[in-house]
Amino acid sequence: MKTDNVIADIISGIVALFLGINFTWRREKIINALIASNKIFWEKMGFSPDQKKGVFLTSFIIPLMGVLFLLAGIVLFYRAINYFMK
Repeated sequence: MKTDNVIADIISGIVALFLGINFTWRREKIINALIASNKIFWEKMGFSPDQKKGVFLTSFIIPLMGVLFLLAGIVLFYRAINYFMK
């Protein structure tokens, strides 16, 4: 894994790690916010959303996204450290 821009890797790694940590460990707050905004949007359009399906889907997707962001941040930091070690 070779990097072309080490500064961009470090900054992107910090952002990805921050998002990954928040999506993984603060998922309940994020899920509640997403469900509430979805409910308000669809009620303004005149529809009634199914809360159970929305909660189930976001409870699965948000932690998955968190783990993927954590892995991306770790890879970016690895690339930066590997660049400085050479």
